[in-house]
Amino acid sequence: MIKCNFIRGKKIESSHLLCGVVLDSNKKIIYSCGDPDLSIPARSTLKPFQSAASLEKGSYDKFGFTKKEIALTCASHNGQKRHISVANSMLKKLKFSKNELECGKHPPHLNKNQKTYHCLHNNCSGKHIGMLSLSKTLKKNNKKYIKKSHPVQKTIKTYLEHQLGKKLNEFAIDGCSAPTPYLSISEMAYLYARLVEGKNKELQIIYNAMTSNPFMIGGDKRFDTSFIKALNQRGVSKGGAEGLLSIGLKHKNRNVGVCIKTLDGSSRPRGIVAVSLLKKLGMLSKKEVQSLSKYVAPPILNLNKIKTGEVKIEF
Repeated sequence: MIKCNFIRGKKIESSHLLCGVVLDSNKKIIYSCGDPDLSIPARSTLKPFQSAASLEKGSYDKFGFTKKEIALTCASHNGQKRHISVANSMLKKLKFSKNELECGKHPPHLNKNQKTYHCLHNNCSGKHIGMLSLSKTLKKNNKKYIKKSHPVQKTIKTYLEHQLGKKLNEFAIDGCSAPTPYLSISEMAYLYARLVEGKNKELQIIYNAMTSNPFMIGGDKRFDTSFIKALNQRGVSKGGAEGLLSIGLKHKNRNVGVCIKTLDGSSRPRGIVAVSLLKKLGMLSKKEVQSLSKYVAPPILNLNKIKTGEVKIEF
């Protein structure tokens, strides 16, 4: 197990245990700590591949989605003005209103006390607009497109099975109400290695959209956006609920996939662990480490910006 210790003064105040696996597009394991076969719901780390299923069917070409709009279909965004603007642009192209979305609503990530909000503020709204485009392309009634039995979800399931070379039988329901399959962390890492490899045209387009539009993937103060910016089109990052994080990057002529899972479900250690792990494996340049410095052994500061402790990783 990987252990992420939050130290106050000179003693450990809190610890998080994590599993992690790093492998290439040939499924060769480069690094593993904990159980690489740990099976968990894929949650939002699956978004680029749910989006790729729509793209493969020609949905995005049909409605003229831009790279920025494609990036939003892969996002867990903050619900900032730029995200909402892009979402509205996509709905206009589909000739749909936001009322067609079945993802539910929550306040924007950076302003949780905002009194007025709607479903486009949902971090998954881009994913759901992508699903609506698929429904329209398939010429199916979009009502209940979130149901596992709907042609949209069946199409996504078939696409994922093709990418993984296996049947998917075990599913849960995600926070946004769409189905989410149980996958091992090795399988998720493998999907991200394939995303970086880009042998499939749709995955190449998804990767280019994500790396060209890091803000769309998360937004201000988000690890995914910071990581994609720092890697400068060499890699992508996509977090998921319950302390899940998947990364894909190109390294020395290899296409590498990473998946990290915090066992207690906390999201606070995952970015710190990811950067430390990639630094340990020599997969980040000095410039990239510098750009991600706030995740490297970060100090713990109180409200007066006084250092009260630090974070240390045990591999």
